[in-house]
Amino acid sequence: MFNGLLGGAGATGYANTEIGQVITLAYLQAYTDLVGQLGGLPASASAANVQQAVRMTRPGRLLAQADGGGAAVRDLDVGMMLYPTGNKQSMMWEVEDELGNKGWVSSTLFELAR
Repeated sequence: MFNGLLGGAGATGYANTEIGQVITLAYLQAYTDLVGQLGGLPASASAANVQQAVRMTRPGRLLAQADGGGAAVRDLDVGMMLYPTGNKQSMMWEVEDELGNKGWVSSTLFELAR
């Protein structure tokens, strides 16, 4: 127990030293540079997930509106691949199919594709 207390006190004291602050800033700068070199962070995390495909696990319908209003765009069969646009309202996700049809489907009907 005594060693744990000394270790914690040492780490706190190190962060307050001049060399500790220099090393911390160097790591922060290196991380910032790495993120910039890899293309940066997206402004919207949900828009960045657009590339992730989902697969229908139960039959369903692609709906014209998130609230279920409007006509069904098409029927969806088990195994069909869909591509989220990043828009979500409650349990409904806006998706696009392989043919370019865009509409809304319940998140209870699909899973992430592997």
